[in-house]
Amino acid sequence: MTKMVEYDDSPIVDEKALAEKHIKLVDKLKESLYAGQAGFIKSGQYLSEIKAGNTYLSEDSSREVEWDEFLSRPDLPLGGFTPGSRRRIAYKLISVWETVASQKDVDRKLLAEIGYSKLALVASAINNPERDPKIKLNDWLDKAKELTHEDLAREVGDKGQSLADLHDCKHKDVEKVDSWRCKNCKTFLRENPNAKSKK
Repeated sequence: MTKMVEYDDSPIVDEKALAEKHIKLVDKLKESLYAGQAGFIKSGQYLSEIKAGNTYLSEDSSREVEWDEFLSRPDLPLGGFTPGSRRRIAYKLISVWETVASQKDVDRKLLAEIGYSKLALVASAINNPERDPKIKLNDWLDKAKELTHEDLAREVGDKGQSLADLHDCKHKDVEKVDSWRCKNCKTFLRENPNAKSKK
């Protein structure tokens, strides 16, 4: 409980006690979230095995059960409101498991700290045939640990260029859309920076 000190009829919050309480609550929150993320990663393993082994077909011996039907079971707390959204989440979880979490040299605790939605971005980067092959899985995991989801999505979309690389871009390879757009850092520009001035 926060200690209050009375002074001139107005309560003053003990800032040190408040900060200590906040730190403890944040640590408990992170611990809880890490446990949940580890569960999502493990769910990807089970979904992968169910899909690969077609075990869901055995749910009804009188007919063939579809994958989307299996994913829509009311007792599966898989996110998403529609069969399509539940399928997308299932495939994200499967991709995280097959591409990232099942690899022998990854730190399972680190994966839980990163979380499955950023790991799904890492998996898409690893599975992208156009990606820079010099950037390995552990490099992507380091980026995922340090970057926000939005920044990581941008780097994945930019084939691994760092935010610093994109910020320092000289816009030498642009294309005209409705405006000019640098192919390297994806910045939109009103004018072509490479055009000679018409003075």
